[in-house]
Amino acid sequence: MKRALVLSGGGSRGAYQIGVWKALRELNIKYDIITGTSVGALNGAFMVQNNFEEVMDFWSNIKYVEVFNESFFENEALTQRRIIKKLLKDAYFKKGLEIKPLEESLNKYFNEKSFLNSSIDYGLVVYDFDNKKPIMIKKREIDPKKIKDYIIASATIYPLFKKKKIDDKYYIDGGYYDNLPINLAIDMGATEIIAVYIGVFGKLKPVKNKDIKITYIEPKSKLGFPTFFDKKMAIRNLQLGYNDTMKVYKKHEGIFYTFKDKELNDFYNKNKNHIIRILDNIFRQSKAYSIKRKDFTFKSFINSVEFIANLLNVDESKLYTIDNFNEALILKYKKLDNDFKNDFLCRLKMKVFRNRRCVTRSIYTKLNNIESNRNGIYRTSIIYPKTLMGTIYLYIILEKNWDFL
Repeated sequence: MKRALVLSGGGSRGAYQIGVWKALRELNIKYDIITGTSVGALNGAFMVQNNFEEVMDFWSNIKYVEVFNESFFENEALTQRRIIKKLLKDAYFKKGLEIKPLEESLNKYFNEKSFLNSSIDYGLVVYDFDNKKPIMIKKREIDPKKIKDYIIASATIYPLFKKKKIDDKYYIDGGYYDNLPINLAIDMGATEIIAVYIGVFGKLKPVKNKDIKITYIEPKSKLGFPTFFDKKMAIRNLQLGYNDTMKVYKKHEGIFYTFKDKELNDFYNKNKNHIIRILDNIFRQSKAYSIKRKDFTFKSFINSVEFIANLLNVDESKLYTIDNFNEALILKYKKLDNDFKNDFLCRLKMKVFRNRRCVTRSIYTKLNNIESNRNGIYRTSIIYPKTLMGTIYLYIILEKNWDFL
């Protein structure tokens, strides 16, 4: 069996792939082949030579000046809008930006000897701009003196960046042909594949062999614009890559959020009957009771928990214990409750703007006296069923005065 790790292009989102790498190392999951396109080719080369700590440091402290050769990017207060405007302007008037600093970064972290001596095979995709055709570059076939040139060429997003010249030809980003080179990995002998997709543009080729086992790892959370090289965003994306990999391999649980081990499942089993009693109390006089006991599964529970966390802007990049998560959720709700002290304005926002945060506060207040507010809760739940379920979760952790560890 030969396992391949396939890495897509995605610009600054490449930090996510390093988070995946961290998780694979902890899980002791080995691979024999790495193929990549664009930033995937860059990260793949680092993974082949296994300089994990250095690459973690690179991505954790990424700056624009390490990628772009323009004084414009030395401004620490850049916004995505200004960056996009600058890139489009230079693509039109200057035919793209120089990315010499990225080449210098590659020189700093890339060790040719370690790369060539590694037992891990390597391949990348680059596009021959002059002949309008893709080129598959394989480690065993490439001229060692040109390895770095082809890696940079594969990451040259034309026309945002100038074409990369190698010998007498010009090359551009391999994403113009295949942004997730699974077929290249198959051609190199892979019988099992871990595919990490972070791209937003670029072509994806149909997999040629349907019998190949492919484990896909891709973000559910937004990773930011591909040319937004921000340190905080990179650290966040690193953590998301780690979290998502651990969830794919069933070490943690969650969908958008990540919960350590099986703690959320344990919480569900301990509190399931309590939640059902609250629902029964709300809907007992309704013939249209849509939330049946058998339908209150762990899946529906986790959806409602994550819905209310997202609504209250709880950070989804962290790895949570159930106690830490509940504490974060309570703090966010207390801030919300303080912001919406004016009941009239809150009701106005509910009716006119459909403000779900106000709906959450309204439901929570009514849950303190279900007998008197049953009809009001029921009417609200018809329009906002997810908000009701999420607020009930919030209610039981506050009601119990949760003991944080």
